[in-house]
Amino acid sequence: AACGAPAAAPGTTSLSPETTSPSPAAESSPSPAATSETTATAEATGDTRTITDALGNTVTIPAEPRRVLALGEEGLLADLIDAGVKPVAATVNVAENVSGFAAGELDGIQLFASAADTSLETFVALQPDLIVGSDYFVEQIGADTLNQLAPTVAVGGDTPREAYIQTMAIFGREDEARQQVSRFEQQVEQAGAQLDAAGRTVSMATIYPGPNPAAWIDGPYAPPRLAQELGFTLSPNADDLGGAEVRGGRAFISLEQLGLLDGETLVLLQSPAVDGEAAALEQIRNGPIWQTL
Repeated sequence: AACGAPAAAPGTTSLSPETTSPSPAAESSPSPAATSETTATAEATGDTRTITDALGNTVTIPAEPRRVLALGEEGLLADLIDAGVKPVAATVNVAENVSGFAAGELDGIQLFASAADTSLETFVALQPDLIVGSDYFVEQIGADTLNQLAPTVAVGGDTPREAYIQTMAIFGREDEARQQVSRFEQQVEQAGAQLDAAGRTVSMATIYPGPNPAAWIDGPYAPPRLAQELGFTLSPNADDLGGAEVRGGRAFISLEQLGLLDGETLVLLQSPAVDGEAAALEQIRNGPIWQTL
């Protein structure tokens, strides 16, 4: 679950998009724009529905699918459950440590680590009648390949909020999804005012094994994105980083650059499920630069 995926075992077709810590479990709390031209649209005809998905593909799906396979991560799984759909199986970041769900919500769902233990042979054995996947997963595996297993609908967009609306639309609940998003945006605005966030700075960081520190300067992950929506300013920002590598909203910095984490509050986004993170954090905390933060 650290930034990369192992090689496929012999004889398997590995499905291994990049996964990271922190887990995108909170991807159901996306950033402002809640509309998208790629929102899935559906037209019901008898026992089927016709879907135009986020990749522009037109797919005919069962009107009431019974064996849904979810190919995304925790965000997609949460969206499906919110749509009243319990998939037979789903890919997640770390199958042994899935957080953010109520007790019993995941009962009966077979969970696979998205960066390992997944193959087309495994999915064939599940006998899905519908596959819902993030546009990234569907493109990596191939829509044509997945459609040989079951009708496949890709969801995506510029924000997870758009993906939520698209996922709900597959099952005829787009209007409800837009109302939910509107309520959420109102709550964010109210919370930002209560926190008096405007003009205040927050630093967010993850210490990966190595130790390998990363400063979060933007989305797509929910914590830095939500901090910005609330009105906080993330520190450091892109202008402070020089030539630092930026990937997935985080800038990888050297140990000597830890002083860039100079916000009024420092939030560490760490996962106990990732081997080596706790030790890496402890090593940096015991160093001289950390003591100056």
